[in-house]
Amino acid sequence: IKQVDIVPDKQKWLEATQIPLTVIVGMNDTSKLREDLIPGQKGSDRLAIARNWVQDMNAFAEENGLESRFEIEMIPGIGHSMSRLIPYSQEAVVFP
Repeated sequence: IKQVDIVPDKQKWLEATQIPLTVIVGMNDTSKLREDLIPGQKGSDRLAIARNWVQDMNAFAEENGLESRFEIEMIPGIGHSMSRLIPYSQEAVVFP
């Protein structure tokens, strides 16, 4: 694994919050992930990480006088399954 140092550009991150984005995650995607796979993430499973990331980006936008266009869709009864989440993803793209 190659580590990459990312230097955040505040203005670009704020611009990113203005792009409509829907994060879709299954509510059953709660298997604990290995620590080395999620360095710096807030949460130990994909559901928590997704929820926390969207909340943090929305808060970042608000703290800077913007309203974020990021949202999260948590789909009940589905875990980590791309094929079962496709219909929800398609709906998010077609009906923003």
